[in-house]
Amino acid sequence: MQLSFAKYHGAGNDFIMVDDRSIQFPVDRWEWVRQLCERRMGVGADGLILVRAHPEFDFEMIYFNADGHRGSFCGNGARCAVHFWHTLHPEVDEGLMLASDGVHAFEWLGEELVQMEMLVEQAPETMGDGYFIDTGSPHYLQWFSPEAFDQLNFKDWAQPIRESGSFAPGGTNVNALALQKDGVISMRTFERGVEDETWSCGTGVTAAALLHVDPNGPPRQEVSVSARGGAFSVVWERTPQDGIRVFLRGPVKRLYDGIWTS
Repeated sequence: MQLSFAKYHGAGNDFIMVDDRSIQFPVDRWEWVRQLCERRMGVGADGLILVRAHPEFDFEMIYFNADGHRGSFCGNGARCAVHFWHTLHPEVDEGLMLASDGVHAFEWLGEELVQMEMLVEQAPETMGDGYFIDTGSPHYLQWFSPEAFDQLNFKDWAQPIRESGSFAPGGTNVNALALQKDGVISMRTFERGVEDETWSCGTGVTAAALLHVDPNGPPRQEVSVSARGGAFSVVWERTPQDGIRVFLRGPVKRLYDGIWTS
């Protein structure tokens, strides 16, 4: 079987993008997805994304983790999917995308910049030394001083939390955070399904920003978050008509196109 694909990354979070408007991809072949995402024997990626047409929305995104199984919502993957969809339909600069957690508004802001509305239905809750929030995917987050953040043996700290029974059976993503002097949040992510550190994570960036927002403050607040792979901004808005809306904005890049033969 031959598979045409495009390789993308959103601030270092990389994905295999597949045009599946004809709905021919074998979604039950989880071992095939895992092989494609494997970095030594496959294409290599943090996940694989199918982009499909939809009768009610502009398109649908179906996301697989690198382990081959269906994943929860992926913010960076969604932004890459918007870029990919725009190459198929360059007349579409904004619209609605269906994902595993619901319908997301998106906006194409330029060649390598995409904004995605995030669906957040809960406030962060305190858990142990940190916080927990679901921003389409579950995240445990903990603050560190900038000095402790730089010295943290990240994987040794994060992996036991990822595997903790407190988050069974699905587990959680794990984020270390530090607020820098310039007000930017530094972030590192251990991602479930990848089972390793990823260079960025859109739902994690959103979760980090929500910890910093003052819900009783100004009606529009913008938070800058820096991950290993790049910089993001998260806009939090409160309006009388729409309530709370949250938008994730960050870089997207199409790296290359290829054909996989199995």
